Amino acid sequence: MNWWLVANQLKHGMMTVRPVAAAVGCHDHGAHAGATGSSDAVSLMSMSGAAAPRPPVPVMALLSFVALAAGVAIGFQLRPT
Repeated sequence: MNWWLVANQLKHGMMTVRPVAAAVGCHDHGAHAGATGSSDAVSLMSMSGAAAPRPPVPVMALLSFVALAAGVAIGFQLRPT
């Protein structure tokens, strides 16, 4: 699941090293929003050209719930009686 999220750029990898400038600026969310426009608009524009993830996000969400249900079912089967 983590591999799929990283491959589709929905999360960063665990070994991602961010530049110092990005790490310093990430805690100041509203400081630059008024200077050149909304930062949300910029991030939406950069994501609009990205290809849709394969398989789609809802399919992977359903798969994760199925895996959770299977794990719970196995746990109930293996508990001592």
